[in-house]
Amino acid sequence: MVTPWFNQWKMLLEKKLTLHDFAIFDPLLDLLHVLKNQEINNKELKELLDTVNSQRKKLKKIKKS
Repeated sequence: MVTPWFNQWKMLLEKKLTLHDFAIFDPLLDLLHVLKNQEINNKELKELLDTVNSQRKKLKKIKKS
C-alpha cells in the first residue's frame, strides 16, 4: 500500500485523517511531525514579528513627541 502524499497538516484534517490512520513505521509520520512543528514555529515567529513591529512603531511615535 502506498501512503498518500501530504505536504501540510491541514490536508490531513481535510481528509478527516489522524496520525493513527498511518502505519507506525511509515516515514510520512516523521515528515508530518516536522511539518506540524514548522507550522507552529512559523505562527509563533509571525506573532513575535507583529509584537516587535508594534513596539517599534510605538517607540517611533514616542520619539517624535
